[in-house]
Amino acid sequence: MSFLVRSTRQERESEIRHIRSLEERYLQADVMDKVARDDGYRKKVEQIEQQLGEPDGWVLDIGSNTCGESEYLTHRGHAIIATDINDLALSISRRRCESFARRTPVYAVCDGQNLPFRDGSISSVVYCESLHHMPDPAKSLGEANRVLADDGAVILYEPYAYDPWRRLSEIRDYFHGFIETSFSEARIRMLASEAGLQVARLSRPVLPPSSWKMKFLPGYARRLRQAYFRIRSAAPRIFGMILAVARKA
Repeated sequence: MSFLVRSTRQERESEIRHIRSLEERYLQADVMDKVARDDGYRKKVEQIEQQLGEPDGWVLDIGSNTCGESEYLTHRGHAIIATDINDLALSISRRRCESFARRTPVYAVCDGQNLPFRDGSISSVVYCESLHHMPDPAKSLGEANRVLADDGAVILYEPYAYDPWRRLSEIRDYFHGFIETSFSEARIRMLASEAGLQVARLSRPVLPPSSWKMKFLPGYARRLRQAYFRIRSAAPRIFGMILAVARKA
């Protein structure tokens, strides 16, 4: 079941409402402190960094929201362009970096399906749980391919379509106004192929829940998340995320 009826405008409006309600929480979250203390978050950003390799050219983070991953990668020496349709989220990142005296990524308010960058100008493209928010993911991947250098890579970290917990969250988020879909391995490969990309590597990681997010949940929800993590760890082929690296076909 996929929900593709929301428009980009509706997604932007829903994201701005959501981020505004959590603005102070995000402003107070030092990304480097999260990496040091939050095992689940650290493993996620380290996986992305591992796929990028050594800093080399511009990295485009599509749908970066409040830019936690972009801020971390910038701190690690990568030249990051953080993009999102939600200008409030990007402004939170800028203010947070100033507050904690961190170097900021470059920010660009834009639609991930219409990128304002030259052909072949980007070394790597990252989707960190953002492709599933695009009304037309194939179009977004086509744009990623267009701006990608010939030897570049597209890195995707996305929810898995047949995870039952994920399907329930899709229904919940849809009624909050968000675009929500998920991908099977076959769907990721097909979307990449339609965009002129070929999946070179694909894995199914299972990461611990973010302790930073967990502390804002009621006790029963934390216990459910912990139980769910144990189930995911026992059956990663069903419950794992999708981590894929694609290159120009």
